[in-house]
Amino acid sequence: MPFGPILRSMSHNRVRFVLIILEIAITLAIVTNCVNMILASRQSMLKKSGFDDDHLVFVLSRRYTRYADANAAAQAVDRDVRALQALPGVRAAANTYLVPWQGGGNSDTYRAASGAMVQAQVYDSSPGIFDTLGVRVAEGRAFTPQDYADPSASPTSVNVVVSRAFERLLFPNGGKGLGENPCHPGMAAVANAIYNAVGVRLREVPFTRAKILKALSDQSARPDASRTV
Repeated sequence: MPFGPILRSMSHNRVRFVLIILEIAITLAIVTNCVNMILASRQSMLKKSGFDDDHLVFVLSRRYTRYADANAAAQAVDRDVRALQALPGVRAAANTYLVPWQGGGNSDTYRAASGAMVQAQVYDSSPGIFDTLGVRVAEGRAFTPQDYADPSASPTSVNVVVSRAFERLLFPNGGKGLGENPCHPGMAAVANAIYNAVGVRLREVPFTRAKILKALSDQSARPDASRTV
């Protein structure tokens, strides 16, 4: 292929020549970046998560119409999990959006024993999650059916299982997280808002209308002091 005419044409159209070179450079940069992203993703997939990676299968189920209520949704999930458990070769199945290295979950903030605020991912799951992931609870116990709240109710407290890494963040001086209650600043903020609004401080959740009215009634009998309940 004769390159002479091409080079002479480019010499007469230098701006076009520069634009072509720039386009080629940008294309190569994009391709290189894509290749690096693929290689990085592959490295993440090969990295051990601490779960039974070699025997885990992730099944995604989506419904395109809304459930009638929370109970209907919970029943549908339970049927799906039972169907998976009944399949030959399946040792355990559970419902969760905790997928190794997928980076999901709800982020929340807690107060450590040192007073520092610690951020962590929070995951919900159905019974059997530890058997499904192939892990064991190092201290304490796994979840029981009684730990799973009625989906239509509003529980005031729940039992949680935390990782060793999160325990070290909560108790940096070597304390144990077993049986402890991580302090969530949200409840304290609500309690302070109630105190600023009506002058009574509530110490126990849930913060109900009946408790506020009782505290106000008690305070009216003792005008010299705020009522704490």
